[in-house]
Amino acid sequence: MRSGRRVMEWFGRGRKSEAIRYPVTMAIRKPFGMPVIAARTVTAADYFAMPDTNERYELLEGVLHKMPSPTLEHQRIVGALYVALLGHSARAGGEAALSPLDIELGEKTVLQPDVIYLAPDQSDIARDHIHGAPALIVEVASPGTRKYDVQEKLPAYAFYGVREAWIVDPRRRTVTVHEAADGRWASSRTVPFGEHIPSSIVEVGGGGLGAIS
Repeated sequence: MRSGRRVMEWFGRGRKSEAIRYPVTMAIRKPFGMPVIAARTVTAADYFAMPDTNERYELLEGVLHKMPSPTLEHQRIVGALYVALLGHSARAGGEAALSPLDIELGEKTVLQPDVIYLAPDQSDIARDHIHGAPALIVEVASPGTRKYDVQEKLPAYAFYGVREAWIVDPRRRTVTVHEAADGRWASSRTVPFGEHIPSSIVEVGGGGLGAIS
């Protein structure tokens, strides 16, 4: 297993991070309290060569972030949506998958959305990990990751070609569905838990969220 110390030593030297290529609201070197591990720009090749670990990391435009462990409520929501997307896949084709699963979006970006859905015509990007943008990603925004998920990861998903993103807010008990056009999020709609999730890609009804207490 790789330890946090070994990962820090692995990336301990080198040049500073480069600017990202799409708008965010804060400097990438201070990503809303998420720990930044590497002191230099990290590539996807570097990321996949890291020592083994039981900790979760994400790579966003050359910056390596250590991710916190999810809560039980977070996992209940993830489980419900995964089951709903599995049901859609069984009916209409495609494939649903759970985190931790690396989604290699670019030369310097490897993210791990909570749930993904690959459309039926995307089987070619499903290999040892996902090589490209899934049709749909889901992020359950925990209190410690909400700003990072919404203000940094969400623009990246659109930039790299994700067609639809769901941001689930456990505190407000809402699902916001974002639809992309030309590398940006062009529209969004928010519904409460239990209501029909207005996706243009999948049909999951309320996604099982009405049963989440």
